[in-house]
Amino acid sequence: MMGECDKISVIVPVYNVKEYLGICIDSILSQTYSNIELILVDDGSTDGCKDICMEYAATDERVKVLSQPHKGAAAARKLAIEAATGEWIGFVDSDDWIEPDMYDSLYRVAVNSNSDIVLEGHIAEFNNASKTWINSIREGFYSKDEMINEVYPKMKPDASTQRWLVSTACWDKLFKKDVVENAVRSVDDRIWDGDDIAFVYPALLEADSIYVMNRPLYHHRIRTQSLSSAYDEYAFERLGVLFRELRANYKNSDHWELMKKPFAYQMRWFILRHISLELDTDIFEENYAVQPYLFPFSDVEKDKKIVLYGSGNVGKIYERQIRQSQYCKIVLWVSKDYKNSEGMVSSPYMITDCEYDYIVIAVADNSIAQDIRKHLLGMGVADEKIIWKDPVFL
Repeated sequence: MMGECDKISVIVPVYNVKEYLGICIDSILSQTYSNIELILVDDGSTDGCKDICMEYAATDERVKVLSQPHKGAAAARKLAIEAATGEWIGFVDSDDWIEPDMYDSLYRVAVNSNSDIVLEGHIAEFNNASKTWINSIREGFYSKDEMINEVYPKMKPDASTQRWLVSTACWDKLFKKDVVENAVRSVDDRIWDGDDIAFVYPALLEADSIYVMNRPLYHHRIRTQSLSSAYDEYAFERLGVLFRELRANYKNSDHWELMKKPFAYQMRWFILRHISLELDTDIFEENYAVQPYLFPFSDVEKDKKIVLYGSGNVGKIYERQIRQSQYCKIVLWVSKDYKNSEGMVSSPYMITDCEYDYIVIAVADNSIAQDIRKHLLGMGVADEKIIWKDPVFL
């Protein structure tokens, strides 16, 4: 039985938010629920954020300050979860703020309903406007069976509006520690965009019960600068890591068959988001065909020269993703059926006259891929230069 005074550990990764940090920390320390442990993780800030954190720690014994070189929020949360001593875990972004009774409200709902996770709404704070967001599922308690029937199928963005039906954020929730801690630990540090969903959705699959409340008690600051900086030169490589990690988590759960379709929508959203950021245009609003295969970005280093082998559906999608992302350079595109292929597709024998780092086999069928590999090895291509990954259909 949970006690009335369970401790809540609130984890805040901090990176170069000096202008907003004080507002964030004050809103947490002034909570009406006082049994709080605030863990601030300075993620290599260069603007004096660490000094601010230390000042708060010197005046309030509930504050812990941890430090690491700049590794990102995922690494910061992992560091903090090891130091957390609370029975419950909350997360706050360091440029956001929360209502004074947020954790009291979330905790009381969790205790009274015997829920592993409580989800709430939030208020998106723009420069000159605010917008309330709530989950697109009914308010109230969900048993495991109800989660399977009503929640898991909606853990995806809406196909028409691209609005997430169940929030992927970690900061608008309160988690029982033993439900979320392993999910936090498992997140690959290379995941930056999507570092929330990488452990929030697996935690929801792990939970036996949840409670959804519509009352928005969290203020999420929307900054133009943070949006424009969401894309980086390794974006598609990180996306490949997110893809494989989510897929592994879903497969390791008891709900893989149920999660296949939501997973497809999740990855489609991230692919389109990254292309939008890289091209500085909102293609969510346009009727673009979905690209159902993902190029193996994490297996090919950025800016490497590749030969793309295959001109069917997989090859065309790979070529388009590479061209749009400019992640690496296609120096030659080949296919056995090159005479009937569209675009600049050549004979595989042109490989012998080409300088390249890798040959990426772009076919879906494993037996065909292995035949191509044998053919390439027979041509004298080194095995370590040949890459083929089963291109799972999204």
